[in-house]
Amino acid sequence: MTRLARHPVFSSYQWPRPSWRCRVDVLEPGLRPFRHVRRIVEAADRYRVLVLDGFDRADLVAAAIVARRRRPPTVLVLDPTWKSGDSLAERAATRAGVRFIDGAHVTYAVLSTFEVGSFPTTWGVAPDRVTFIPWHFDLADDELAQPVSVEGGFVAGGDSLRDYPTLLRAARAAPAPVTIATRATPKDAPIPPNVSVRPAERSRYDELLRSATAVVLPLQVRRDRSSGQGTLLNAMAHGKTVIVNDAPGVRDYVEDRRTAIVVRSGDADGLSAAMHWVLAHPNEAAEMGARARADVLERFSPERYVERVLAAVDVLLDGALVPGLAPAPPARHRTRARDNRLVNRRPPLDAFPLPALGAPVRTRRG
Repeated sequence: MTRLARHPVFSSYQWPRPSWRCRVDVLEPGLRPFRHVRRIVEAADRYRVLVLDGFDRADLVAAAIVARRRRPPTVLVLDPTWKSGDSLAERAATRAGVRFIDGAHVTYAVLSTFEVGSFPTTWGVAPDRVTFIPWHFDLADDELAQPVSVEGGFVAGGDSLRDYPTLLRAARAAPAPVTIATRATPKDAPIPPNVSVRPAERSRYDELLRSATAVVLPLQVRRDRSSGQGTLLNAMAHGKTVIVNDAPGVRDYVEDRRTAIVVRSGDADGLSAAMHWVLAHPNEAAEMGARARADVLERFSPERYVERVLAAVDVLLDGALVPGLAPAPPARHRTRARDNRLVNRRPPLDAFPLPALGAPVRTRRG
C-alpha cells in the first residue's frame, strides 16, 4: 500500500513528542525485521531525509540497501556507537560493514567532540559528515520526582566499556560499601569484602542510583569511541555526586569540581581519594549534586535532544537537493551559521530554546 508523505522527513524513532511528530513521519511500531527494513527502503522513494538508529540492526540493513541507490535520500544516523573490535579481523569486518552504508548522502551524529575526530579516522568516512549531538538522560518525570538519599554507599553500573579493575583497587580502602551493578563481572580481579558485584534490572538499578552516597563511573579509554553517557546523565539528573575518570567525551557533559569530580584514568589512588572526599565533605558533595541536576535538566533533557536532532535535520534539508554538498543552515538560523553548520566542530549547547519538561525519549545508552 502506497503511503503519502506528510512531511519531508521519515524516521524509525517513534518519539511521541509533538515537536517530533509535527515535523517527522515515523515508522509503525511492532514491525518484524523484514517489514521494518522494507518500510524504510520504501520511504527512501518519498522522503528527502531519513533519520535512522545507528544502534538498530534493521535500520543499518535498510541503510545499506538505500546506499546502493543511484540517488539516495539524505540519511542522518544517530548514535553510531560502534566498537571497532579487538582483533584485526573484527576491525576489518566492522569497517567493511560501515562502507556498505556510507556515502556522500550520510551524516553521522556522534555523542562526543572526541568522536568528531576519532569517528572519521576509525571508520574511513569524510570528516565533514560527522557532527556532535549531545546525549540526554532518559528518566521520566515520575522517576525524577522520586525521593533520594545518600545512605546506600558508592554505586557503579553498566556493562559497556567499564574499567572495573581500577574501581576494585580503589574500593579496598573505601570506608563504605560499594555496589557494582553489571553483568560484566570483572575477571582476574579480586573483589574486596566491602564490594558487591551483581546484575540489576532497570528498576532496581534506579533505586541504587537514588540511594547512592555517590555514583562512580570508571570508563575505559579507547581510541574509537566514548561511553557511559546514559549512566552519567541519569545519575546527575538524580542530583548525585558523580566521580568519573577523564575518559573521552566526559568533559562534554561535566565541569570538574562543579558538576562532577573528574579523576585521571586508571588512577586507583585518585579514585579512592575522591571517594574519601565525598564522605568527608557531605555538604559540598550535596551542593555539587544539586548543581549537576540543574545543569542536566537544562542542557541534556530528552527535549533538548529532540530539538538538536531537528536542528540538524533543518540543516540537511537545506542541502538535501544537492547530494554530496555540505549542507547550509536553514534561513531562520543564518545568524548562527558558523555554529550550527554540520561540520567538524562542537555546536553550542544553548543554541536552541528549551521546551518544557515532559516524558522522556526512550532510547538506549549505557
